[in-house]
Amino acid sequence: MQPSLAAFRAALASFVSSRALKLAVGPIVVLLIAGAIFLGLPLVMLMAGVVPPWVQALYGGAGGLAQTLLIVLYQLALILLVALWSMPGAVAQVEGDYPGAGPAPQAVPGVRGALGHYVGTYIVLCALIQFLGTVPLLYAAANLAAQAWLAMRLMPYLALRKRATNNEFAALTQGWRLPFAGVAIAGVVLSGLIAAAISAVIALLLPGPAAFAGVTIGRVLGMLFLVYWFAHLSLRALATMRGEAVGSRPALP
Repeated sequence: MQPSLAAFRAALASFVSSRALKLAVGPIVVLLIAGAIFLGLPLVMLMAGVVPPWVQALYGGAGGLAQTLLIVLYQLALILLVALWSMPGAVAQVEGDYPGAGPAPQAVPGVRGALGHYVGTYIVLCALIQFLGTVPLLYAAANLAAQAWLAMRLMPYLALRKRATNNEFAALTQGWRLPFAGVAIAGVVLSGLIAAAISAVIALLLPGPAAFAGVTIGRVLGMLFLVYWFAHLSLRALATMRGEAVGSRPALP
């Protein structure tokens, strides 16, 4: 608990900085453009007089597979975009606080295989969660757990992939499983609260279409805080493990 709270305080200090705002700009712009295309697509097709069946299913408001798939893809895109875009900058910003977590000569391999595994598993989890749609409370809890699982797997990997060896990363994911899981669950909930607060303020000050922009900005900033939290916790865990390994070595004669 203590490392997680210490990482939380450090993440809060890093989050309220100009550098954090710069990291948020890219994902916000991409998601706003994607949202504008999504909202503007039916208008363009109506003006052209051509509305394919898949567009009617997606925008018809009757729910179903198409809109469920859209929600899953939005959640997945939000986590992946903010994590992939912001984690390298967040780690570069905070690495000076953890000199013992420097890059390793033989770091863990690239992200393609890991990303494919994490994303594929998350999509399968989301597909299974849909069977709980008739029980709103269980559905919300399962959806939260799926997002937390993805964050717990993805965030430490992105933070440590150029710093930890395979053995170090495997040991961290085992020995620090509970702190990582706790931060993932608390971070997903907290990021949702941050998003709700920011979007509510923007919607109050600028009602109308700006409310959509407020939701996007709030979700990105909420997820960015989770990125900082995991960056601090991951580097702290690596530095702690290396320090303990050095301290446990027998003294040379």
